[in-house]
Amino acid sequence: MERRVSHLVDGELREQTQYYHRIRVVAIVSSAFPIPLGIRFQKNGETEAACSLALLKDLIETVGSRFLDLLVFDALYLQAPFTAEVEALGLDWVGNLKENQPELLAEAQRVTAGAPEVHSQGQDELQLWHAPEVYWPAPDRTIRVVKTIRHRPKNRRRIRRDE
Repeated sequence: MERRVSHLVDGELREQTQYYHRIRVVAIVSSAFPIPLGIRFQKNGETEAACSLALLKDLIETVGSRFLDLLVFDALYLQAPFTAEVEALGLDWVGNLKENQPELLAEAQRVTAGAPEVHSQGQDELQLWHAPEVYWPAPDRTIRVVKTIRHRPKNRRRIRRDE
């Protein structure tokens, strides 16, 4: 891909062509070591979401959906058109919720404001909130929201060197 960028050189603003690439990767992350299933270079004029959808479609066509139990993606992909296409492919998804969906984020914060379920194992503690039906205005539908906070105490030791 290419783009025009401006930068200062000896006090003068100069423009030049910058060449770069972006790739999308689908990987199995449930193992100790992530295993890439496929990669696709993003094309000029193509969005990240469109590139990712094309990669998913290619993977389903070549290997089927047996390795795609659950698609996990960042907040950038939490868009009504992307999630609708992912669901049309028969895939379940989990997306990160951030400020790019302010109405959904506000509603999720409201419904998870109460006391959490607390699960402990040793010194580790997991706080869990679950809201099975939260209204998402963009696609005019409800989605499930899960919020977790994990507390894991750090073991710190002071080591002194004897003089």
